[in-house]
Amino acid sequence: MSKYLPFKAKPSEEKEFQPDWASPPGETIAQILERRDLSPLQFAERIGRTPKEVEQLLIGNEKITVETAQKLERFLGGSVAFWMIRELQYREDQARLASDVVPDSQEQWLGDLPMGDMQKFGWIKPISRSGALEECLRFFDTPDFETWRQKYGGLLRQAAFKASRSFPANPSATAAWLRRAEIQAEQINCGPWNAGRFRLVLAKVRELSRKRDPDIFLPELRKQCAECGVAVVVLRAPTGCRASGATRFLSSEKALLLLSFRYLSDDHFWFTFFHEAAHLLLHDRAAVFLEGKTCRERRRKMKLTILPQISSFQKICESKCLIYP
Repeated sequence: MSKYLPFKAKPSEEKEFQPDWASPPGETIAQILERRDLSPLQFAERIGRTPKEVEQLLIGNEKITVETAQKLERFLGGSVAFWMIRELQYREDQARLASDVVPDSQEQWLGDLPMGDMQKFGWIKPISRSGALEECLRFFDTPDFETWRQKYGGLLRQAAFKASRSFPANPSATAAWLRRAEIQAEQINCGPWNAGRFRLVLAKVRELSRKRDPDIFLPELRKQCAECGVAVVVLRAPTGCRASGATRFLSSEKALLLLSFRYLSDDHFWFTFFHEAAHLLLHDRAAVFLEGKTCRERRRKMKLTILPQISSFQKICESKCLIYP
């Protein structure tokens, strides 16, 4: 019997604290690499893995085996037991949250949707209680609740979501936010997806972070990204949706990069933009990524390298009502 099997025997019912997020062990690995100024490529070389394997490990797609835990212990520190328990906790949290992602009934779904904000933002027309179902199905372009459940349940379950712990999560609200972004993205004319060109654009976009006025930098940001096949949408998140950014490929030729401007700060907006852009370049096209509150230290480092000191950014956004519906 493996000496590591006892680590799997810890009953989940003994845990009093059950967070409403799932943090992959890769986050801990990434933080250690950052502190040691090591790139994922350098780390891959040290542990004898390919860059792709390390990428999958960091985002939680690859499970930590005893062999991997031994390498982590040797090169990063922490015991084998620590890494195995970290992996077990993540998988348990992932399974628990997956069971809560999709509403079980049509009534629950309608109750979870942020109807007030959806009407206020103009996403749906003013409705009575009797007309709510028909209008919401029209908004999601689905004929019935079961079809919605199949379409958006899969979407939400596959999402890699780093949630802000300051706001309550509502998967139906998140689905509404994503759907509205899809509708807006359809109206943006884009060239075909070109990863190489997008990399070049990202280098140029850094200059836009020096612009104070969103009315100036947002149209240019959208234009440059659209030429590479990326539709940039800035959309206010409704109550219950705590994401600040999201990415997904709408087709093989067109990607969506969605930003909420939730925190109305220069560093967070630009950090989220570049972070989401990296998802489009580095990850599987079938994946969906939702981002919540990000690591303060990473935002600080990002600010030092690509951001100007724009102390009035928040005031400018608020004065221009830059909370796009």
